[in-house]
Amino acid sequence: MAFSVQWLVDGPNTSRIEQSGRIVSKYKRTYLYKTDAASPPTDAQITTDVGIAPGSPHPDDANATCQSVEISHGVGPTKCPHFARHVVVEWATNAPVPNTVSTDPTTMRTRWSLAPTIQQRYIVRDRNGAMIVNAAGQPFDGGIPVAVRLGTAVARRNVTAAGYNQNTVLANSGKLNSTTFLGGAAGTIQVDISAEEKYDGGYHYWEEVYTFAYDPLGWQPKPMNAGFFQKGTYGLTRIINSDLDDTNDPLAPVQEPEPLLPDGTLVPVDDRPGLCNFITVDAYGSMDFSTFGL
Repeated sequence: MAFSVQWLVDGPNTSRIEQSGRIVSKYKRTYLYKTDAASPPTDAQITTDVGIAPGSPHPDDANATCQSVEISHGVGPTKCPHFARHVVVEWATNAPVPNTVSTDPTTMRTRWSLAPTIQQRYIVRDRNGAMIVNAAGQPFDGGIPVAVRLGTAVARRNVTAAGYNQNTVLANSGKLNSTTFLGGAAGTIQVDISAEEKYDGGYHYWEEVYTFAYDPLGWQPKPMNAGFFQKGTYGLTRIINSDLDDTNDPLAPVQEPEPLLPDGTLVPVDDRPGLCNFITVDAYGSMDFSTFGL
């Protein structure tokens, strides 16, 4: 079997400015494909013989990607062994580039998006991890309000339904990174996962969405080590005004929680905020996010 590919017509080719200000170039070529095969070749075989598939670059413009290949009876009815077809190929500089030449949706690239998330919160520690106190060494009641910017990264991908484990979607949602991920130190990124089952033609797959939220201070709760009681020789004792050198009603209990040392005793006023500390709560599980394979 022999075949031939003849370049018939070049164009129409266009280059225009879109409303966004971007210059987009489009190219079109028509080829004549002939073969003396005893049976008609498939469309896939014709495309292979022509040597231009969706996603291929234009021979004269590497920035233009083949976005369509049309096989037609432009030459009129033919049959083997005098089989002939017109093959019309179009390229464009704004055409998406596929990961591979395949109609399988699971071969698509993982798509990422990044954005900040602005959130109002009340903080009790600064970005260096130090407790926020007033000039008298006392924490602010309920913290201070700030608008914090937390990073959000979203990854989308399609995975085959064969052997898909649906249980991992909910099991891994809410976990923290155990190792550095996307530049975030361990414990600073939390993931939420959603998945939707899809049936497209003969393809059965799941569309997954991974949402990664970044907080530079970490996601594990870290309440200040403070309270109304401190450890004494015979157990807990109520913190009173005289413990803070307050001579006004010295035996009265303090009205706000006071910072404690790791041993449960009161942090001296002169040592605040230097000796103030926080208690890390192990609320969220963690895992190595690289196992997602994104």
